[in-house]
Amino acid sequence: MNLDPDPPCWSIRPGAYSRVTRRPTHPFTPIHNELPPRLSRRNDATDSYVGYIHQGRYALVALLEAKEADAVSVETDDDVVLEGRETTLSQLKHSLGTPPDLRLSNVGLWKALRIWAEHELARHAAGEPASTRYCFVTVAGIANGDVLESCTMAAPRVPSVDQAICDALGAEAQRVLDARAAPRPDNGAAPHAERVGGCQAFLALSPEMRLDLVSRTTILPRSFRVTEIESRVAANLEGSARAEVRPRVAERLVEWWDGQVARALTRRRDRRIMKEEVAGRTNDLLIEYREDTLPDQFSALKPTPEDLAADRASNIARQIELVRGGGSRIDRAIVARWRARGQRERWLLEDVSRATILEQFDDRLKEAWADRHGPMSDDCVNAGEDERCTQGRRLLDWAHATAHIEVPPPRPDWRFDFYAHGMLHQFADELTIGWHPDFRARLGPPLSGAPSPGDEPDGSPIGPSDHSRMSEPGRRRRRGGENATGDTSGGTGGQDLGVSPAERTKRATRATTPRRQQPNGDTPP
Repeated sequence: MNLDPDPPCWSIRPGAYSRVTRRPTHPFTPIHNELPPRLSRRNDATDSYVGYIHQGRYALVALLEAKEADAVSVETDDDVVLEGRETTLSQLKHSLGTPPDLRLSNVGLWKALRIWAEHELARHAAGEPASTRYCFVTVAGIANGDVLESCTMAAPRVPSVDQAICDALGAEAQRVLDARAAPRPDNGAAPHAERVGGCQAFLALSPEMRLDLVSRTTILPRSFRVTEIESRVAANLEGSARAEVRPRVAERLVEWWDGQVARALTRRRDRRIMKEEVAGRTNDLLIEYREDTLPDQFSALKPTPEDLAADRASNIARQIELVRGGGSRIDRAIVARWRARGQRERWLLEDVSRATILEQFDDRLKEAWADRHGPMSDDCVNAGEDERCTQGRRLLDWAHATAHIEVPPPRPDWRFDFYAHGMLHQFADELTIGWHPDFRARLGPPLSGAPSPGDEPDGSPIGPSDHSRMSEPGRRRRRGGENATGDTSGGTGGQDLGVSPAERTKRATRATTPRRQQPNGDTPP
């Protein structure tokens, strides 16, 4: 496949760095893959990688535009196979550059003809009816005057036209075989090595089978590229989703689809993906994006070890170690905080007005914690350290097992527990809350800009972006009184405590909103 050598490289880790560019990236933000000069493009696998991405996502668009009971599979009998009342085998040729116009001599076309001719021979030998259609999908146009112009959906397909196309293909195939059989004075390699298989397979069919194959073959020139997939998916949501949420639903649907294709290719699910599955997932996403709901984008994501490395030395771990909570409680806490922080960032990037309901939820969480920590501390005044740790672990386990049930969620339909768990551990990392009765005496006061419940200077809760984007190195600098603007791991930098939480949220959101970089598309095929 002829593809642009610089497709976007996607990162899905909140506050992560591109391993290639070492630039901070926002979740799901495309960045250009800047290869070191010593790495030859000839050895770069991005061409194939982007081609496979397009192949899988093209299948989604095909299924969205198919009939209700249809199903699709990737890399089975062809690149994409659509099954319904008819079966359509599609061969895809993709490029982010400007490929040459399609001609009768195109190598990719003859490779497709080899696959289709072999499929027809097998069908004929099995005595099956001729019900399969074949589709050659390319982003290239067709050369003016080439016979292939008659093979498109725009051209009238009558028997005489199909016969002319069949005769032209047969003549080209014979020309290739004759050229390879001709004597070569220099004993060099025979020409047309890449096309010979397709030419031989086409001529192996009887004249009637060739004509039948051509009559069921369609060329789709100037097809959409991989960069246009989400807009095509969004267009299929017209009439079922509000215009402002279609791009978000389309993005989420494509993310889900990529996972389904990966599972199908690795045989962790049926190779065929039914349209009703896509319809069900689409309906779930539309419900999430109702005006009174919050979408879930992180409950199924799993962080990598490097995502959590800094958190193992954070106040989250220190708080749990203080009550002798053990490694398993630390593990679940830092994973919950990773998900909650990423989810909060995503919500605010999509709609900064959500800051108010998130701050209100913060208040409810802190109040629920204070209602338990205060009496526990009173009861432990004369208790020994073992009892203090036992009571602290009970409070810690409440945060994991019960808090999300007792505290009303940010929105009525929000049903995922990780956000409440993770935000409580976020507050614990800031030393705003804790588990041990004496956590403040043992660990110190809350971090600058993270006041304790009831101690906020303006009577309002801490803003959602004050610490949620800040890495452990940034927090350490803040404890030492340094300005945190040098923290490049996703932190928002130094905070002006005279600014309201909502305003801090807006500023942080504007500062971290990614500028989507588009592939340059100017590399010749």
